[in-house]
Amino acid sequence: MRNTIIGLLLAGVGVFFAISTNMSADETAEPSLIHVTKTGQAAARTVVLIPGLASSAEVWDETRAALEGGYDLRIIQVAGFAGAAPVEVEGNYTDAIAAAILEELRDRPGKDTVLLGHSLGGFVAMKTALSGPDLIDELVIVDSVPFLAGLFNPGATPELAAAQGPAMAAQMAAMPREAFDAQQKFGLSRLVKTQDYLPTLEAWGKASDQATVAKAMGELIAADLRADLSALSQDTFVMMPWDAAMGIPETQVRDIYEAQYAAAPNTRVETIKDSFHFIMVDQKEAFLESLTSALED
Repeated sequence: MRNTIIGLLLAGVGVFFAISTNMSADETAEPSLIHVTKTGQAAARTVVLIPGLASSAEVWDETRAALEGGYDLRIIQVAGFAGAAPVEVEGNYTDAIAAAILEELRDRPGKDTVLLGHSLGGFVAMKTALSGPDLIDELVIVDSVPFLAGLFNPGATPELAAAQGPAMAAQMAAMPREAFDAQQKFGLSRLVKTQDYLPTLEAWGKASDQATVAKAMGELIAADLRADLSALSQDTFVMMPWDAAMGIPETQVRDIYEAQYAAAPNTRVETIKDSFHFIMVDQKEAFLESLTSALED
């Protein structure tokens, strides 16, 4: 399992991205929690692409190229991640991201809107759908679960996770930057099989705001959305990576993921084989095939 999303605990993966948006100069005068790039076909079905912990919107570049001819795409870049200016948020950071996405959809309504989220982006997608069910029609989750603590500790309880999350966040935030960057680099090979992608991830990681990554990671560890998912009305498609290097049978990993989503009434889990956490990088064709199928169903 350490080759999947659990690798986030060792990596704190970050990315560098200088995003271009369709905002005016006045709108960019103050940092925003999210920057949105709108591209594709305005009258078509809307897909909101949410990257993972400290990740760049560039992680969706090939997805964007494949979809923009037939979909209205809203590509999200989160403040404090990937070189984007950090923004201080009172309270829960992932709640604030979800609220910002809902505000975007209220300001510029979508059509049959799908949230496509990787890792932390998948977690945010769940929160967004729970907070604004009238604005979201479908979820596509790429290697994310509602109770992260339960993946690396089967005996974890919500109470234990709620206590450990803030402690981990404080520890990460207090690390010397050199040690923080070294920790990220150490875990990267556990997140992606595609070796020539590693230098890019390493460069990206150094551009992320340490305090923001720590806060978000702490929230992921502390959270438990499993019971909340019973309120999801949307179809939810979960892509789960599996590779023989994990040393665990694919069926066992699938059982863990399906148990995490057991309360969600309309959820389907699909295995993408020969992949680590960054499925869209390790198995581009299989990822796009599964995504396209989900969007067209």
